[in-house]
Amino acid sequence: VLSGADAEKIAGGDYAEVIKALLKHPKVLMSKRRIALLKELL
Repeated sequence: VLSGADAEKIAGGDYAEVIKALLKHPKVLMSKRRIALLKELL
């Protein structure tokens, strides 16, 4: 689940910041496949 600010960062192409925030967030449980897809966007 992304916040509005995260969505804006993605729209702005700031993928790295979003991914760092997601990986640091303790409640975010992401599948390896989803992480791989996000990394492809970098």
